[in-house]
Amino acid sequence: MTTDLGGSITIGYSLTSGAAPVLASLVGVADRVIGGDPETAAAVDRLRREDPTTFGYARRNWTEAQRGIESCTRNYPQAKQIHSSLSAPETTPRMLGATLSGLVTLDVLDTWGDTVGPTRYDLTEYDPSRMASVGVAFARAAETGVNTGPE
Repeated sequence: MTTDLGGSITIGYSLTSGAAPVLASLVGVADRVIGGDPETAAAVDRLRREDPTTFGYARRNWTEAQRGIESCTRNYPQAKQIHSSLSAPETTPRMLGATLSGLVTLDVLDTWGDTVGPTRYDLTEYDPSRMASVGVAFARAAETGVNTGPE
């Protein structure tokens, strides 16, 4: 982050679930983000190349998905049940479902069994540290001007 006086400010962070939303809010004002896990960055880049639409949803809505996952009281909810646990969501249940699909691809959480109906997410497999690492990778992708998918 560059100051009006021409200097810079360095902010250190630990990759915890609590740091992820704070990091997301700083990305908009930071000149650059340094660090992160190379394997996670490669997985995010792979998602961008192989499924740009899902990448776009995940990139834009991962912090809301994190809030939903962490506030949901069910172990194996559908996207609409995670969505209903959010207060004042900015997404629709369908957008959140697309975001969760991307997070499954990025190994943040898993799906539960082979269901005939809507996808159920296995929140017992949720990895908050991986979510924070994915958040850093998304921040770095935004910093480098990577196309973030549909608007």
